[in-house]
Amino acid sequence: MIKHGESKPILFEITLIVGAFVVAGVITAAGSLFNIHPSLTTSVARVFVGVVLLIIYRNVLKGGSVFNNLVIVLPALLFVVWNLYYNLAGGAQFGGMAFYVEAVVIAIAPAIFEEVIFRGIFIHNMRASGYSDMKCLWISAAFFSLVHLTNLVGQPPLIIGLQVIYAFSVGLVLGAIYIRNGSLLQVMIIHFLIDFFSNIFMDAPTSASWTQIGIFAALLICEGICAVWLVARNRGDKLH
Repeated sequence: MIKHGESKPILFEITLIVGAFVVAGVITAAGSLFNIHPSLTTSVARVFVGVVLLIIYRNVLKGGSVFNNLVIVLPALLFVVWNLYYNLAGGAQFGGMAFYVEAVVIAIAPAIFEEVIFRGIFIHNMRASGYSDMKCLWISAAFFSLVHLTNLVGQPPLIIGLQVIYAFSVGLVLGAIYIRNGSLLQVMIIHFLIDFFSNIFMDAPTSASWTQIGIFAALLICEGICAVWLVARNRGDKLH
């Protein structure tokens, strides 16, 4: 199975995404039969699937130290700063202990599940198949953003557009850090922090001002440019 993923990384990734979400969905449905909270069941299911994939790919997902080259991690933390600014500027209040516990559970799931699938396995397979690091960066970020469309059913077009671009920008940054540093655990921790600091508030804002949208757009553009620069500088890839 691992070798097949290396020879046909795009097809394998599509199959892996569908299979992983189906298995996680089945586990979630089973949990609902026992009246377990849906968010908790979904998170546990995705952690389980992610850990299983880590076990299967334990030999190909080993990388650098989580403390390696921390300077290039700093731009990703601006997403955390944005989450704090947006929520506090919109009047959101920090939740109690229950909010923090729930935020930890909810944030751990995508940190493991999505990083294993979209950074670890996908980028490894594309590299093994001969893709340049730059192509690995763009393609993995595109897949990452498109999958997040499933979370936006019924949302206004502007929100959908911003969320897709946001996911793409996050995918670029996390992909660049993984390509440069080679540590899957490092990008898992960053992903966890981004999600955690967006889920610890009560009554989160439901809309943004045009000023905030402008700041958000500038952040995404700068993050994307930084990610591309990091990868281009890493191995001298041309920007194509």
